[in-house]
Amino acid sequence: MNERVKKYLSVMLAYGIPVMLIMKTVPFMSGYLKGLDACVADYFLFFFDWKSNGFICMYEIVLFSFFMVTIIKTELLPNRIVLYNSRIKLFCSCIKKCIALTYLVPLFNAVITMVVSLSNHAVWACNWGAEGSVSKYMLPYCDFAKVSTVTVILASVLADVLRMQATLLIICIVYWLTRSTVFTYILVYINVLAVGILSKIKIMGISFSGVYSKMIIERSYAYAYGIVLKDNVIVPLMIVLILAVSGIVLFRVYRKDIL
Repeated sequence: MNERVKKYLSVMLAYGIPVMLIMKTVPFMSGYLKGLDACVADYFLFFFDWKSNGFICMYEIVLFSFFMVTIIKTELLPNRIVLYNSRIKLFCSCIKKCIALTYLVPLFNAVITMVVSLSNHAVWACNWGAEGSVSKYMLPYCDFAKVSTVTVILASVLADVLRMQATLLIICIVYWLTRSTVFTYILVYINVLAVGILSKIKIMGISFSGVYSKMIIERSYAYAYGIVLKDNVIVPLMIVLILAVSGIVLFRVYRKDIL
């Protein structure tokens, strides 16, 4: 078996075990799902809603940013840079080296969530608004949206993929500008902390929400309005697109002499 494949499998196994344990225990410890009629969509909203239950989202970005930074740092070594006749090709090469992780990890999360939810006897069809359901317990006086389980799953996975891709692009941009591993980690982790902590701290009436705050499907919002195309798809895609264009421009026009 290819050494890179073995490495990916070992990393995903080390990542998946604590994630599965958390998914099996946290909902019942918190009382969110205990004694209620949960559906598969409830599990996806619970574990993919960063603002309500941020462990999975933060854990994946904190863990896999280490691998991304290591890969990007190696690709941007002086003896590697000279192999490219175009810095745009260099940027594309950096993205290509890590792009598989941005799809693999969210899909892995989705599979674990699916397995855990079904093993806990969650029903497949959305039961939002039904008596005894999780949604009714959380928002007893809400007019619930009609959404299919597949739509919730696809939207949750897409948001996760785009957060990972945003992380990769941030790492490429910041490391190209600074050539500092520490500073790159700091910028990524500031955006991670901004979702749950820094956004609550206001300085002169201004709070910092970070890149990821617009790439989250909030449970209460989804229960009431469903999956909104603008907020849950278009805006996150635009953020990733802006970061990608910014990366291409910076790689093209900025060249810090490290040779």
